[in-house]
Amino acid sequence: MATSQNFEKNAYIDAYGDTGLDIDKSSTSHFIIVSISVESEDTDRLQGQLDELARKYFSSKEIKSSRVGVNVERRLEILAYIDETVPYKFGTLVIDKREILHTKGMIYKKSFIKFCHEILLSHLFSAFPSIRVLIDEHGSPEFMAEFGRYVRKNHLKPNLFTNYSLDFVPSESSRALQLADFIAGSLARIFDPKKRISQSEEIWNLLRQHILWFDNWPPQYSPSDLHGEESGDYDQDILEQATRSVIDFIQIRQDLHDKASAAQVETAKYLYYICQHEDKTRYVPTASILEMLKETRGIIFDSNEGFWHQVIQPLRDAGVLIVSKRTG
Repeated sequence: MATSQNFEKNAYIDAYGDTGLDIDKSSTSHFIIVSISVESEDTDRLQGQLDELARKYFSSKEIKSSRVGVNVERRLEILAYIDETVPYKFGTLVIDKREILHTKGMIYKKSFIKFCHEILLSHLFSAFPSIRVLIDEHGSPEFMAEFGRYVRKNHLKPNLFTNYSLDFVPSESSRALQLADFIAGSLARIFDPKKRISQSEEIWNLLRQHILWFDNWPPQYSPSDLHGEESGDYDQDILEQATRSVIDFIQIRQDLHDKASAAQVETAKYLYYICQHEDKTRYVPTASILEMLKETRGIIFDSNEGFWHQVIQPLRDAGVLIVSKRTG
């Protein structure tokens, strides 16, 4: 097995929910995948910080969302501790299984897990030329071996410029995987109607500063996602027009993979995410977008001017409504 020092970045992936589609009975309505992103040089430091978290709240045993369960106050306390002491970043894919038709071929667990991880792995492998991906073990050894062969055939094609690895590992062997489990279970308290709690906004506020990227499946880029509340701070019609312009741009350009197009799409998604889940009236610093592009897609711009010329101006030329300040 390759060591983390062979790679620039490590991604630790775990999930909340089951693969069943019989939601009216016992299955969860959502399947939420979380990827914790760590620079290889920071792996040992993160391990130490999570060891301390485990000692403080889990008697040095495995960090698991299920160990906290419905104890909301304890979950909030742990999330607050993580927010203050663990400098981590994560991406998440929130899959609404209620939107999946049985005729899509995903009624079977194998197909469903392959499909879900395919979305996430495509994102990671296209963004980073050197990354080791560790996934919590799912299913039988035979299934994991089959899935590993599938990924290696379709994604891990070696060349002089890339260095990829994928391994299934037991969660008890990795604190970072355990963190992914806890974050996924906490997100379920926001998105899964069967788990949602009245303190979901408090959970979101403790997580949102650590989010690198956030995707829904099926894509839910719709003006109806906006709550439609009346506010003196902005005009609802303008907000919906801006939202439609972002939706149209993403749908048209999301299959283009050159640097400029990828940066434009990711920036559009990021701004939409801010509008959908956070304060619709706040300005987003250019530095925040540049950090997001670097961490999620490995895209780096030499200057703010280059970013504005290659990303913001083409977005505006395509009809996306973006308001800016002179301070950036």
